[in-house]
This record gives sequence, structure tokens and C-alpha cells, in this order.
Amino acid sequence: MTDPANVQALKPEMDALWGQLNSYAVRYHLSGAERDRLVEHTFIELANEPETIPEKPVEQAIAETMHRVFMSGKSAH
Repeated sequence: MTDPANVQALKPEMDALWGQLNSYAVRYHLSGAERDRLVEHTFIELANEPETIPEKPVEQAIAETMHRVFMSGKSAH
């Protein structure tokens, strides 16, 4: 089980990442639920592949992951 103190400590970083994801999603000219799904699926992909983040700049990892999610159509459902 996740320690609530650990979750609270990560909140600023999570908020910053979520903001970055939303900024990148604007590039795809989506709005509302479509953009939310793209952001959520990108977040899930990044969480499932944490080893990709230290290998390259965070911005690059986000952009590449979001593009992969968008092109796969995962965010359309």
C-alpha cells in the first residue's frame, strides 16, 4: 500500500508533469475528453516505462511517448 506521506511528497512533481502533458497535448489540436484521454494514456505509458525517462531529457520522453500514444489510437477510446 502506498504511504500517504509519500504521495503528498510527490504531489508537486505530479502536478508539474500533468501540466507538461497538457501543454504537449495542445499540439494535437484536441480538446475536452479527447485531450484528457491522450494525457492520461501518455501518463500511463510513462509510468509503465520509467526507464525511458533517465535515458533522455524529460521533454523528449514526454513528446515521443505522447506521439506514440496518439499514433497508436489508444487515446481515441
